Amino acid sequence: MEKNSIKSVSRRVKQNKRLVFQNTQIRLKIDFFLLLMYKVYIEGSIAVSLEKEIKELIISSLELEDVTADDIVTEEPLFNEGLGLDSIDALELGMALKKKYNIVLGEDKEANKKHFFSVETIANLIKSQTGLN
Repeated sequence: MEKNSIKSVSRRVKQNKRLVFQNTQIRLKIDFFLLLMYKVYIEGSIAVSLEKEIKELIISSLELEDVTADDIVTEEPLFNEGLGLDSIDALELGMALKKKYNIVLGEDKEANKKHFFSVETIANLIKSQTGLN
């Protein structure tokens, strides 16, 4: 009878070890998933706040009256048909961006046009030069 009870206890211990191991794996997967979701949330928050900062910088540096950050669409053009900015505005905005984010703008006018196309492209430029995500 002792052999059966020892085998029984041994089986139960093995089953419990398996269950603990499986539960640990499940907990690790859940923890990993939660960390991943938190990272996505934080990175999204950083992107949104950077874009909002850029919009507010545009408004303040160019002294745009009757324009709010919500009025500026992140993906839409800032010049001509979009927000309607001109070349003087581009120079002022470039200076404000250099001062605030310490970015470097090159001599290539076409590249600068692409960088200044929208709030989104300005944010991408800032991220690429500053390491912000």
